[in-house]
Amino acid sequence: MTTRLLIIGQYSRPDSVLDPVADKVSRSVTTVIRRCSAPEEVVAIADEVRRGFGLIDVLDVFDHGRTGVQHLGGSVLFESDEHPHSSWRGSDIARRLVPYLAPTARLRLLGCDTAQLKVPRAGRYLLLKLAKALGGERFALGTIAEIDADDFDDDGFIQRKEVELMFSSYAALDRDVPCYDEHLLNLGKYWTEG
Repeated sequence: MTTRLLIIGQYSRPDSVLDPVADKVSRSVTTVIRRCSAPEEVVAIADEVRRGFGLIDVLDVFDHGRTGVQHLGGSVLFESDEHPHSSWRGSDIARRLVPYLAPTARLRLLGCDTAQLKVPRAGRYLLLKLAKALGGERFALGTIAEIDADDFDDDGFIQRKEVELMFSSYAALDRDVPCYDEHLLNLGKYWTEG
């Protein structure tokens, strides 16, 4: 059985982006849903889910974001600059998540534009740094567009949206990655829904 965990940011005031998604997915039968008000809580949530459901195959983090940055509960969870070898915020949390993730787990950053394909390349480097910290065959994905409630159904992030709206740490190794518009044109060429 696949263990999916969706962590949604929690603020002290209502949030017009996050709260509708939390309401929509609250009765999921395939995804464990947790709200989180601070990055420091992520590892404890992962531990709780692993103890109850087994190793996590898909860990989704939904909160606000921008190129190279994933927020969680009003603070920064992960952040990279545009330098491939620089230190980055959240590396300690990423390493502490490893024992709770399956050997081929996916960590998906669902903040808007976290892996934006345009210069600067902070989003690309964040994915590469996350994948390295997670180790093995685990990989990270970030968004290349805005994410909103329409990208979720009762069970979490809609799977087919991953192809359209996400970019992976494997693809980030390719220096000739297209911009978002070219990405959509390539999808039209190679991807058909059926």
